[in-house]
Amino acid sequence: MILGVVTIGNSLENKVSEFFTKGEYPRAVALDAVGTVSVRSLSNNYMISLVCQESKEQNLQTTKYFSPGSGDWDISQQKNIFQIISVDKIGVKLTESYMMVPQKSLSWIIGIGKNITISSNKNDNSCQICQAKNCQFRKTF
Repeated sequence: MILGVVTIGNSLENKVSEFFTKGEYPRAVALDAVGTVSVRSLSNNYMISLVCQESKEQNLQTTKYFSPGSGDWDISQQKNIFQIISVDKIGVKLTESYMMVPQKSLSWIIGIGKNITISSNKNDNSCQICQAKNCQFRKTF
């Protein structure tokens, strides 16, 4: 398994708070959305793609990535990732309610191995929104 935590830091978050304090709600909401897209891009386009590419070069397969709080994986399991990874190095902390600070942070897990079974579920549309270009699960739409 590969575990990861990414963040874009707290500068954007501070600016969003400043906009809200000044009553500049549209700017705050728009900037917050930019932060969400940015951290997802950092996670999907860069980190997860890097893991998938490196795995492929080592003749290993990968599962899709999973994040605590998505699907059936309870958000409280976030604590397990934080016990394994030294996230202090990138300035991320976990609150008692399992939320990450800075807010524009994501954690994930990817399984790797030689005999990973790839689902052929036709109803799975997650590849439509995923940006990982080197993923073995990538489907053409």
